[in-house]
Amino acid sequence: MRKLLYVLRFLWVLLALLLLAHVGFRLPGRPTVLIDRSFSARLVFGKELLDTLAERFRREGFAVSYFGSDTLTDIYGALKGAKPPVLLVSDGMHNAEGDPLSAAYDREVNVLLLTPRSIPAKITDVRMRNPAPIGKETPLTVEFSAPINDTVVLLSGDRRQVSYATDRATFRVRVDSKEKEARILTRSDTLSFRVFGREAGGIGILVWTPTPVVRFLRWFLTDAALRLMRDTAEVKGRYAFTVFVDPPFDTLSVRRPALYVLGPRSGFRVARGTFYVRGDVPPIREIYLPDVKWDRVYERVGNFPLIASKGNALFVLSPDIWKVWLADPSSYDRFLDYLRGFVVRDYEVFADKPIYAVGEMLRINVYPPFPMAVSVNGGKPVRISSLYTYTERLKAGDTLFTVDIFRRGVRVASETVRINLRDVPAEKVYVGVDTALLKSLASVSGGEVFRDAGEAIRVMREKGGRKFKLSSLLPLFVLVVLLAWVEWFVRRARGMV
Repeated sequence: MRKLLYVLRFLWVLLALLLLAHVGFRLPGRPTVLIDRSFSARLVFGKELLDTLAERFRREGFAVSYFGSDTLTDIYGALKGAKPPVLLVSDGMHNAEGDPLSAAYDREVNVLLLTPRSIPAKITDVRMRNPAPIGKETPLTVEFSAPINDTVVLLSGDRRQVSYATDRATFRVRVDSKEKEARILTRSDTLSFRVFGREAGGIGILVWTPTPVVRFLRWFLTDAALRLMRDTAEVKGRYAFTVFVDPPFDTLSVRRPALYVLGPRSGFRVARGTFYVRGDVPPIREIYLPDVKWDRVYERVGNFPLIASKGNALFVLSPDIWKVWLADPSSYDRFLDYLRGFVVRDYEVFADKPIYAVGEMLRINVYPPFPMAVSVNGGKPVRISSLYTYTERLKAGDTLFTVDIFRRGVRVASETVRINLRDVPAEKVYVGVDTALLKSLASVSGGEVFRDAGEAIRVMREKGGRKFKLSSLLPLFVLVVLLAWVEWFVRRARGMV
């Protein structure tokens, strides 16, 4: 009986010491290896190298899984379905739905960077504003799958430009029509496409009387391609916004960008008196008060709004405010800031580039001069007040997108964005190694980047094992207590305590 008691004491004391010392163990496991066998990865690294790596990892006891096809590389989906820790072998050319970085946040992703073999220098991207503003020069950048260190030719209409390129070439294209042919030539590739242009939006500036206000605006708006004319003249062309000086009441409309300088003909209620603005300037004698609730008041004189906005319109509520501008240039500068921030800017709808591949993500940017709602191809309107980007994965035939713009539930404009669509999938267009994405995957997930397969195997074998400490096992605590209690109970029953 004494030997049994000694054994019990030895066991619970030993276990207690192991628990207090936080002794841990590692159980062997099977790390997951994800190997990209897409078209671009096979082209960049070679199918033989990828198959050799897969066989080597299998011999080392790793769980090998393939992803990617001839038309798609889905790194996001591969990471989501893998058991961490993960070793990723890929070129990083993700072109599917989902953000790979978001999939890496909740799992450890390690990356094996392979050395790419010689890659053909093909045209991958043509970046320029689409549609581009008609009448202006627009930068056009051509990017390649590999450095070409050679000349690149751009044929645009009847103009021929030549640029020397390493990994990219840059040109300046003057857009003079809504649509024209263009062509890019290199020694190893040729790409034909259409350049799309857009005229300036809005309508002409209509002026009723040649006041000093108009002269100041003429000076300020020289670069805005705007034109001043009397109300009897015919409006020709399309311009950024309309200026009305002392218009009749029935002329007012807040559905279009406009500047209103109100006067006696407007028919609004007039507040007469002596109104002072900030600074040593002459007082304003009259303020015209439309019976509306302003969206925003920029400048006040006492309790009266002096400059305010409603819808698309900017209201100047005193015809003699120009006297204030003459006496105090700072007040005029403030008014010019209002124009820059509100009236002069037209809405903008454009894509990042004119050419896309099937499976690539289209981005349409919408920049509003006022809060509005945007609908693309008849979809549900989205309310926006700042830059909005619409994205869509392109399918065969996706070349025309209609953007409708709504103001207070009423459609006020409609724009179209046309693109050139390549007849080959994105997987066969974008080839190379996106090391920035691969390193970011490792960084955000706490993983490592390896350049040698042997080192990756050694480290991943350690990471793949399951670690645990004895102190984390609750049943072990219960066992120690039970052994100590059994020893005490036996000793008490035998009269040994």
